[in-house]
Parts: sequence; C-alpha cells; structure tokens
Amino acid sequence: MWAAFELPIFILWHLFMLALLVIFLLTSIGTTFFGYWAHKSLHLKLMSFFSKSHKVHHDKLYPLDDFKSDVYRSAGKDSTVIFFAFASIPVVAIPFILSFFGVLTLFQAFFSFGVMLGIGWLHDYIHAVFHLNSHWLQRVSFVSKYLEKLEKLHYLHHVDENKNFGILVFWWDQLFRTMKHDE
Repeated sequence: MWAAFELPIFILWHLFMLALLVIFLLTSIGTTFFGYWAHKSLHLKLMSFFSKSHKVHHDKLYPLDDFKSDVYRSAGKDSTVIFFAFASIPVVAIPFILSFFGVLTLFQAFFSFGVMLGIGWLHDYIHAVFHLNSHWLQRVSFVSKYLEKLEKLHYLHHVDENKNFGILVFWWDQLFRTMKHDE
C-alpha cells in the first residue's frame, strides 16, 4: 500500500535535486562569465573612474615588484568590489525575474542568488589570498597546488593587464583568447 506513495515522492525528490544541480551549474557559468567581462571592462579606458580605481590595485597596492605582502592592502575608497556590486544588479535580478514569470520557484531564485553571493565572496577571498605571503589555505595540501596555479595566472595578469581576467576559473580566458600561460 505505501509503495504506491513512495515512488512519486522519491521521483519528485530526485527531480528537485536535479533542478537545483542545473540551477547551480547555470548560475556558476553565468556568474563567472559576468565576472570575466566585468573585470575585463575595468581595464578599458571608457570605464574611466572604475579603471582608475582598478589601476590603484595594479600599480600602487600590488605592483609587480611587491605583488605579495604579510597583510592584505585594501583599496579602500578605490575598491572595485563596489563596481562589481552595482554592475551585478541586473545579473542578480535574472532569477527573480524568472521566478516572477513562473520559470523558477522563489526558493530556486533565492538558491541561485545564494550561489552568486557564494561565488562573489569566494572570488574576493581567493583574490586576497593571491596577494598574501602566508595564508592557511596555502598550507592545505590538496588546495595549495591549485591555488599556486591560479596565483601564477593572476600574477601574469599583473604582468600583462590584457590577459588572465579570471580568478577562480580561467575557461573564459581560454574561450576568448585572453589566456596567458607561464612561460
């Protein structure tokens, strides 16, 4: 008797989880795509104020001869995190617009928003790790090799500011031919 009721719940649960996985993957792809283009736009002269603020990070806070320090040097008022926050408003609105039109549930929209926040926070956190001489993540063996590879790619971005716009992933750099590998 109960078997007839268990099967639909079992299937519904798996469909729900599959939907969350698809939302996670699409949100991750979209968020890293946005991050690539937002970072690349900070290197365009037409972004004037924001480009100048981002140059502070490259030229004053972390120039090539002083790429790493014992403490993270915050850009303060010249932080481009503010740029990313405002520029991301249309992107963040997408899942809620899809929810309004019934494509996503409100829960799924908030889940997508959480994924965006998580990737944004991780992006900012890992970027800070790149510029530190010592960080606990650099001592975690299964993470340190990956971090070292990403840090080298980010250092090459400081060498050539027209290359390597990624932080967490560099597949957009590969796709759009802005990838520079270690020589």
